[in-house]
Amino acid sequence: ATQSCRSLGSACFGGDADPAKTVVGDDGAAAVVAAVAAAATDGDFRWRAHCVWNQCVRSTRMQDACGAAPAALLPGVSRRGAAAAASGLRAVAFAARDHEANRRAAADAGALEAAAAAARADDEGVVAAALACYACVVEGSAARADLALAAGAPAAAVAAVAGPAATADAVRWAAKALAATARAAAARRGDVAAACGGAAAVAAAFSAPAAMKARRRGRVDADITRCLACLEPPRAYDYAVGVEAVAAGREPPKNFRTLRRDLGALPWVLGGPGDVVVAQDLPGPAFYERLAAAGVDLEEMPVFVAEAPRGAVPRPWGVPGPHLRRSNVARYRDDVSV
Repeated sequence: ATQSCRSLGSACFGGDADPAKTVVGDDGAAAVVAAVAAAATDGDFRWRAHCVWNQCVRSTRMQDACGAAPAALLPGVSRRGAAAAASGLRAVAFAARDHEANRRAAADAGALEAAAAAARADDEGVVAAALACYACVVEGSAARADLALAAGAPAAAVAAVAGPAATADAVRWAAKALAATARAAAARRGDVAAACGGAAAVAAAFSAPAAMKARRRGRVDADITRCLACLEPPRAYDYAVGVEAVAAGREPPKNFRTLRRDLGALPWVLGGPGDVVVAQDLPGPAFYERLAAAGVDLEEMPVFVAEAPRGAVPRPWGVPGPHLRRSNVARYRDDVSV
């Protein structure tokens, strides 16, 4: 069975492997997952997990068929040798990558706790695989960000970047993981930074020799830049038309309230990956699908929230208060002539 999985994994490797994956089909993918759970040795586990990993890369259909993979793989990761553990964590990562149902299944199976523990290993392959697992599972959920914080995953990621087992791959996945955690926990971004020892400590870790070497790659440098921006106090964009009326103690006119409701998501064009947009109606999946189809890089977008997080810097209108232009506020008051 192991040699069969090894051959099948090789057949499913690469960008032109769709015909092979079609032949494997849903039943074949499920059989490989079952074989992983029955693996007796580290070698069996490694190559069967490697097959799951290659099947799931760039294939939503295979990810659907491998929904049971996290539950089958994660119990064996902690008791396997380095090569086998790395394959298991990578398989979980790519089963969950951009696949919400598998992310939830992985989190329920303890993926974030396993990743946090494995990120502290002294083996380069295990560390990079653990950080990939952490990044792919935590994305898009405040509840999973809370699990990552509780498991100490952000601190483990920062320590891994500055540690002896850091590689360019590990640095890249650490940056992605920290940025994903900060985006998912937008209302608690300060907690994410504090869990890492502060934004300055994260910046120092990404200035370590391994990270500086990795930054020579343009994609890694972009990931690190995005990560550091996500850990700074966010700018909160709010399409707050009528804020002067609020400052004057009155309700904004009806047409302003309508504008704010209908165009609340519009400031996303001004924000970056470290920012938030305060919107009364939070966009749904269809909104992101249309933007992705139009070529928008979703990782470069701000996060939409119903309420600005503590410590956010208001943009572009700000908040009601005495700093607003008095002539604009006064025209909403009955006791002042403008």
